[in-house]
Amino acid sequence: MAETLHILHLEENELDAESVSHALKATDFHCLIDRVDNFAAYQQALSERDYDLILADFALSDCDGVKTFAEAKKLSPQTPYILVTGAIGEEPAVDMIKTGVTDYVLKTKLARLQTAVPKALEAARVSREKQQATDALWLSKERFDLAVCGSGAGVWDWADVTNEQMWWSPRIYAILGLAEDELPATCGQIYARMHPDDVAIARQAIRNHFAEQKPYDVEFRLRHKQGHFIWIRSRGRALVAADGTPLRMAGYVQDVSDRKVAQTQLLEREKDLLRAQEVAKIGVWSLDIPQNRLRWTAETYRIFGVENRNDFAGTVESLDAYVHPDDRAFVAEKWRQALAGAGYDIEHRIIAGNGQVKYVREVAEVEFDAAGRPLRGIGVVHDLTRQRRAEEEQRKTDEKYRIISSTAREAFVMIDSAGKVTLWNPAAEKIFGYTAEEMLGQAVHQVLVPGKLRSLAIKGLSHFHLTGEGAAVGEMMELEGLTKQGKLVPLEISLNRVRHDDEWQAIGVLRDISERKEAEAERQALEQQLRQTQKMEAIGTLAGGIAHDFNNILASIIGYTSMVERRLEPGSRDQLDLQEVLNAADRAKLLVRQILTFSRKSEQAQKPVHLDRVVREVQHLIRASLPSTIEIVTRLQTTEKTILGDATQIHQVLMNLCTNAYHAMPDGGTLTITLEKKQLGEENPWELRSGGYLQLLVTDTGRGISPDVIDKIFDPYFTTKDIDTGTGLGLSVVCGIVIGAGGFIDVESVLGEGTRFRILLPVYQPLAKTAADEKVTAVTGGSEHILFVDDEVNLARLGRDFLEDLGYRVTIQTSSLAALQQVKSVPQAYDLLVTDQTMPRMTGIELAKQLYLITPKLPVILCSGLTYSLETEGVSETAICKVLVKTELLDCLPQLLREVFDR
Repeated sequence: MAETLHILHLEENELDAESVSHALKATDFHCLIDRVDNFAAYQQALSERDYDLILADFALSDCDGVKTFAEAKKLSPQTPYILVTGAIGEEPAVDMIKTGVTDYVLKTKLARLQTAVPKALEAARVSREKQQATDALWLSKERFDLAVCGSGAGVWDWADVTNEQMWWSPRIYAILGLAEDELPATCGQIYARMHPDDVAIARQAIRNHFAEQKPYDVEFRLRHKQGHFIWIRSRGRALVAADGTPLRMAGYVQDVSDRKVAQTQLLEREKDLLRAQEVAKIGVWSLDIPQNRLRWTAETYRIFGVENRNDFAGTVESLDAYVHPDDRAFVAEKWRQALAGAGYDIEHRIIAGNGQVKYVREVAEVEFDAAGRPLRGIGVVHDLTRQRRAEEEQRKTDEKYRIISSTAREAFVMIDSAGKVTLWNPAAEKIFGYTAEEMLGQAVHQVLVPGKLRSLAIKGLSHFHLTGEGAAVGEMMELEGLTKQGKLVPLEISLNRVRHDDEWQAIGVLRDISERKEAEAERQALEQQLRQTQKMEAIGTLAGGIAHDFNNILASIIGYTSMVERRLEPGSRDQLDLQEVLNAADRAKLLVRQILTFSRKSEQAQKPVHLDRVVREVQHLIRASLPSTIEIVTRLQTTEKTILGDATQIHQVLMNLCTNAYHAMPDGGTLTITLEKKQLGEENPWELRSGGYLQLLVTDTGRGISPDVIDKIFDPYFTTKDIDTGTGLGLSVVCGIVIGAGGFIDVESVLGEGTRFRILLPVYQPLAKTAADEKVTAVTGGSEHILFVDDEVNLARLGRDFLEDLGYRVTIQTSSLAALQQVKSVPQAYDLLVTDQTMPRMTGIELAKQLYLITPKLPVILCSGLTYSLETEGVSETAICKVLVKTELLDCLPQLLREVFDR
């Protein structure tokens, strides 16, 4: 029986309406037609009932096809709409198709209704209309063009497959963003614009279609005018001859970039979902309950440790094999309850495929049919193994923390947002003196914070309670805490915040740094002493340089004065005046010696030291630096004045004691230095060996030393002086020097009256001199040839004049390099070299080394403003036989020359 169609037909011309009715009778449908001839009747008909099909003329007296179609879309959007018109151009028709019109039929070709009506009824959606238009391409070019235009596809025609020339519809150019004159329509141009990775795929699809009649449906990328690649789907069909030779091929292309992007995004989302399941350790499963068919996702397989999916039968019974034996009854009961309508949210153990025991949580829902029979179960399984292990590790960690907290040397203190103590370990008890029972619940700022800081602490706690921030949070800082005994203890605290019970709490690690503070104080004292010592060393170096230059000047003064004085008549006025000059020069020599001693440029070997000379030198030096309000009294009350020691060190010891005495008398007073002989027996209060000792007393009338510190004054780094007052030689070093010399030092002091330091040093007894030692050799001159080298011109001339007066032949040089060249030129011309030590470019010792390589038998006498010994490093590699101080040169040189020449 034919299908009945209820049709609404909008047509003003009655004859045309009858023609349409007649044409519809030729269809396979039984058509019931409601004809209307104006727009108002059309609107009313649409609003009163639903029609299977709408036929409408395009040009009416009160409306047009655009208006009637819009009304149809508004009142009956699902009803197919076909234009039946007498005359309409292709462009209006295409525009109507683009707006959604299903089809159009010319009144001159009403026979098309036989196919248009079934098409409109069978394919309301655009994709089906597109396919029908494509299939109709070989039947009707007009229908094909309209369908293609409506689909948005571009049509191509390869009329002769033996050449590359093609025909492209305008849509293809539009897809590529090109004008029709910008690109020739050839196969070569397609391949030229194709992505290199897709060329082989596209060519193979053409070959397969021609050779094997496989469908031609391929996707590839073409370069858009703007430079990016778009995805194209190309479909087509070839016409082949009877022998299978391809003759012609046509088809269409579509821009499927959006679909490709969507597919890519979908794949990415699927990957993200799978990755999220993997990261979260969550697998998904579904169960077809009537079929007992269980399906797992990849993560579920991984959780259960199933590497080969064929090993899993996919049934509820096969799942039971993985459930831990001790949990199977529990899991089965919960699943039975779920099938009865209860919830399913359980945790249990499984034995994975590799034998590992795991903890899982399963959550599922069961779907039921209308009769209440279970149809499908879907759920997730969450691997809790890591969480359970973490909880176990946390339990162990908490236990370790409890042990560490109870045994640590550092105090662990935790306070809540109100500042009350919630944790107090044994180390905190030891530092502060409060037990845990006493401190738990107490406000830390009221018990442990010193009073002067409590208001600041309360403010800081209030800010921390609100924000979790504070000056000490995340920082290491030092502060003082108050102990139970009321004592302030220096602390180092590291404070961190934790969020607990929706409140900020603080946990602090506190360390008692009292010992470190004491060590830092000692270190600072040592650093201060080191800086002072370096300062004194610099002053000593400066003093040594001054003494060297002064010695050169004195050598000239003494030398020339001595030579002139010898030529004058003894007892004459001029001779007596020059004698006074020499006396003054001798005093200057003594001053230079004192400077050298102060600068430590003199020898420091243990040797006999005249203690009275050291006292006088110190008296002269200290007098210049002390104010006139301090009187210096020296009492030398013994004829035995020699000890065995280091003159420089003894000098510095006495200087230090005198300086200390000066600092003890800021308002003036008397400094007394006493040297006397003391004989000790076997038993003495200082436990020294019996024998003779020199007792050196340094006494002041200053403020004295407090009994609280007098027992500490010889301790390393101890001082009662301010930073800017100290000499750099502490009393501990003084004590070490005295004891090293075999002596003893002690102190007596009365507050407000003064202090007395006592030093006992053993008397040195020299061996008795022999007759040979007392023999005096008469000084005579000679005729030997002497090379005299000094960079000071006046000293070189003085040496020449002095030695020539003694009969010697003398050659002088003011350059050590020139002297070296002179000896190289005539190595045997000289009998002896007298050379200064400090000279530019080459020192005297270096000159002696060079000459030793040329003429090792040439004796050398070294002169210097400072003091050197034959043990000086490098002197042993020369022919230096004596070292003289310049100020003693003229006194010692005549006899020394004869000793060398007559040897």
